[in-house]
Amino acid sequence: MKVSRELYEDGPDKWDVHEVLSVPNAQLRCSLLNRMGYDKLLEKVNCKVIDSCDDGGQLLEIDAGLAGDSIRGLDKTMRLVKVICPSTKQTYVLRVPPQIQSYQQARQWKFGLRQGSIKEGACLKLVKET
Repeated sequence: MKVSRELYEDGPDKWDVHEVLSVPNAQLRCSLLNRMGYDKLLEKVNCKVIDSCDDGGQLLEIDAGLAGDSIRGLDKTMRLVKVICPSTKQTYVLRVPPQIQSYQQARQWKFGLRQGSIKEGACLKLVKET
């Protein structure tokens, strides 16, 4: 798989985010994003807050920097949910499908509910998150 010399030799702090997002191989792109960290990704791109919650969680959308619609199977935009652990206050940024419309839908999807079930109104009732 071809990548630029910078992606191969430099550390994630020096990577061009849009180059990483445009890597056509999904497994390599995922590996690079995990190595970079989604929190670092958010520091390097403009993101739009789609929805938020009282606990500080947010549904975010970023522009992947690709021209046109979904080139080579890549998404033009990427949706991410930012969640905060209630016990440790650690922030996590996780990718969700681009069709997710709200923070609560994103949380439900991450807990295993599928998009079709969420659209039909299915919802997990959590007693306590840890």
